[in-house]
Amino acid sequence: MKTFIKTIAIIILCLLQTTAFAQSPSGAVIIPPASGEHLELGTGIAIIKIPGEMTEGRFSQIELVERPGYQTPLHVHEHTDELFYVAEGTLTILVDGKRNLAEAGSHVFIPKGTPHAQGNFSDTIVRTVITFFPAGFEAFFAERAEIVSNHEPGSDAYRVQMRQLGENYDIRNIDFSPFRDQDE
Repeated sequence: MKTFIKTIAIIILCLLQTTAFAQSPSGAVIIPPASGEHLELGTGIAIIKIPGEMTEGRFSQIELVERPGYQTPLHVHEHTDELFYVAEGTLTILVDGKRNLAEAGSHVFIPKGTPHAQGNFSDTIVRTVITFFPAGFEAFFAERAEIVSNHEPGSDAYRVQMRQLGENYDIRNIDFSPFRDQDE
């Protein structure tokens, strides 16, 4: 609830500041590059660019900066489609048991129900823009940032809280080390 209230407050503040958003009479919104809520995730930064409240829940969008070495478990979202745009670097995506490299300029669509994992196996950051259909999954990153502020990533307490958080946000983990058998 605290995260929800914080998100609403940020949206209202941004909408009131004409320097942060330029909204037309039709409801269209222009979001400048530096705007959005910046969330430290320990392994990178998430920037909530378009919260679901702005789209009446149709979709949401974040910018995700993944540091070298970051990787997710193999997981599935039963109710959420994801569309990745790789803006910088090379994102590694594991889908259908195959390791795929998505270079800058690539789009990757992960339909709901598709097991997948992602990671940054390079020595530079990977910057992606991820759109979630429907909205709601962006709140996962806000709560994850709270966990990181209280627990060191990789610690037992961090792992326990992250597993619970995943269950709350349409994440069903399948394999916590999906890249271990993959060729580098």
